[in-house]
Order: sequence, then C-alpha cells, then structure tokens
Amino acid sequence: MRKLCSIVCVCILGVGLSVPLFAADTETSIDVSLRWDANTESDLACYKVYKSTVSGEYGAPIATLSKDQTSYMLAVAREITDRINFFTLTACDLSGNESRKSNEVSKLIPAIPAVSTPGMPILTVTSAVAGEILVTWPDVPDGKGGVAKVDIRYGMPPTQWGALPSAGCTGSPCKIPVLLLDVLYEVKGVAYRAGPTGNIFGTITTGVQVRTSGVIDFPPDPPKGIIISKETEEELVIIALVEDCKELIISAIGTTETIHKLTTRCSK
Repeated sequence: MRKLCSIVCVCILGVGLSVPLFAADTETSIDVSLRWDANTESDLACYKVYKSTVSGEYGAPIATLSKDQTSYMLAVAREITDRINFFTLTACDLSGNESRKSNEVSKLIPAIPAVSTPGMPILTVTSAVAGEILVTWPDVPDGKGGVAKVDIRYGMPPTQWGALPSAGCTGSPCKIPVLLLDVLYEVKGVAYRAGPTGNIFGTITTGVQVRTSGVIDFPPDPPKGIIISKETEEELVIIALVEDCKELIISAIGTTETIHKLTTRCSK
C-alpha cells in the first residue's frame, strides 16, 4: 500500500448527534455519526472504526467498512451517568496492512434521564342504575407534568388483569353498561401515558368490588279504578270503581260538532 503513512491522518470531519432513536423518556441510546475524507490509494481495501471510553486506549475495531464508505453511524448506549466516548479510524490495504490510527474525536453521551411513571388512580365505583357501573377518579399525574389516561377493566372476581375486558374509556367518569343484574363485579385500573415505542404504565390498582342493582326502574303503572268496558267508533263507555277512586275527573276537548278528546283521571 503506497503512502500508508500519509493517509493515516484520515480526518474525521465531525461527530454529530442525529435524531434520537427514542423520545426523551425512553431513550436508552444516542446515534453518533462519524464522517471522513476518502483515501485515494489504488489498493485501499477497507476502513476500521475503533471506540473507547478512555482516550488513546483502543481494543479491537467495532466495525470494518468497505473502501467506498466515508461515514458510519452507531448507537451508543446511555448509562446512569454522563460518559465521554472516543473514536478513531484506520485504513487497510488488500494485503491486510493497517495504517496507524487517525486523529481522535470524542462525544459526550448524556446519562439516561430519570423515568417517572404515572401515579395510581383512586377509583370510586357505584351502581345506581340496574345493569350499570359508574367509575370515577380524580386526575392522576402522568409523570411528565400532564394528566394520565386510565385504562379501566372489570369482571367477576377473582380477576386477572390480562384476562379482563376493557371498559373502553380513558377519562373520568367511566360508565360500564349492559352488565348482569344483582351480580358482584370487580373493577381495576392503571394510569398510563403514550410513549413513542408504546404506552408507559403506572401501577395497577387493587380491585374495587360493587354489586350491580337488581331493580329496573320501570315507568309507574297507570291508575287503577278506571275500566274501558266498551269502545267503538261512536261510543266510549268508561266505568269508574267508586271504591278505588276518591274522585273521577273526566274532561272533554272539542265541540258538539266535532269528535271529543276525552281525558280521565282517577284521584285516590
């Protein structure tokens, strides 16, 4: 390889921070981009990339690249503290010879930020209407300065979270209709916020039990004591059972020349 020593000063033009792989609250690595000027030797075969956390101390290369490549991107894992990573590059020829290392560049890899999970909702569960459960809770912090959504699930105890159907609501109040009457149900919930790679959940609540109402609130029955004994197009005969009614009120709307609208009311 001619001028091997003249090309060892491969210039890494810069180490840039690209768009992160993940959003801030789930980011566990940083993309680092290395770039350099191409070598011009006819027997150039490859480039080798080295990485270290100690300046000047490098082990085996982390990547061997083709001779036509003049850039390389790698994901550097973040740790619980800030850490500087160092990078260097060598060129190799067809015979396997390797140049000395290029100039060294470095990049500060910031620590993984603290992850705050959403809080736990406090559920209040009631059953005032037959076949319905109403679940309410005060706002829950989402761990990022906002209000968390809450996934509500329910079933007959004993309950396992993964097997429970979701109520399909994310905010309070949450109504769960079309349930069996006079049956004990258990309700659970978990607060969460949407993350770029999936939802970030808090802690699942303990089950809150409630029995559904077994009485359906039907409309009141019509007054007793009034019987229609005969009804034709010309005649309507109404019989009032005096012992059932204190007063029978009959009112007609119309004139003697029109069909009357007759209204009756039994006062008890």
